[in-house]
Amino acid sequence: MTAAMLIYSATFMRFAWVVQPRNLLLFACHMTNETAQLIQMGRYIEHYHFGGHQRRVTQEAKVIEDKDTDTLCIKSVSIIVASVIQKDRVKRQLTLYSSEAARSKDINEALMSHGYSQDNTASEVAHMTFML
Repeated sequence: MTAAMLIYSATFMRFAWVVQPRNLLLFACHMTNETAQLIQMGRYIEHYHFGGHQRRVTQEAKVIEDKDTDTLCIKSVSIIVASVIQKDRVKRQLTLYSSEAARSKDINEALMSHGYSQDNTASEVAHMTFML
């Protein structure tokens, strides 16, 4: 198709130049089309006859390899970030547990000072805790 368009545009460029008065608008349109078709023809020849296809296949393989490397880096960063987040969660949880343990120790001391012993029933303990 490109070859046909080259011949067609060249023919009408000549026609636009030969007629009197010269049709410069027709000439300019076909000159633009001729230029575009020559560029397309050059790309085709370079791709199929001067190694462009092989270069592209090699380049695509490299891009796939780079994507695999990028994916590996992203996974590594994700694991590191997840471990940092998990560490922070564990740290907050331990702080919460230690503050609850301290509070529980204070409650036990307060209950002991108000007469709580191991022999008290659950309702007595609940009543003593409510009074604190």
